[in-house]
Amino acid sequence: MLDRAPEDILREEQKRQPPSLGLPHYSKEDFGIDGILNYSYWNTGGMAMAIVAKEGDVADWAAYIGATQSKGQSEEDTVRWVCRKGAKLSRDQAHRWFPKLPIEAYRE
Repeated sequence: MLDRAPEDILREEQKRQPPSLGLPHYSKEDFGIDGILNYSYWNTGGMAMAIVAKEGDVADWAAYIGATQSKGQSEEDTVRWVCRKGAKLSRDQAHRWFPKLPIEAYRE
């Protein structure tokens, strides 16, 4: 027998914060995407390239690399694109690029 109504349990679960690494993120308002921990960006020869570390949903993180044509694309556009469609780095590559992030929390 439940000691609380199911809707009360659901409400409590929805209020709970998801697991997190507890690290600072770049602003969701600036990038249109949440969870960006760190990134590097280059724009040369008509191409914009970024390597991005992004926090996941269960206190983990992953890193991605990718490039877009720079014409008509902002730095934020490229970072957002890499988060969504970039190639995932291996654990070793991610650790070399983002050595201050907890490698034990890297999502393979």
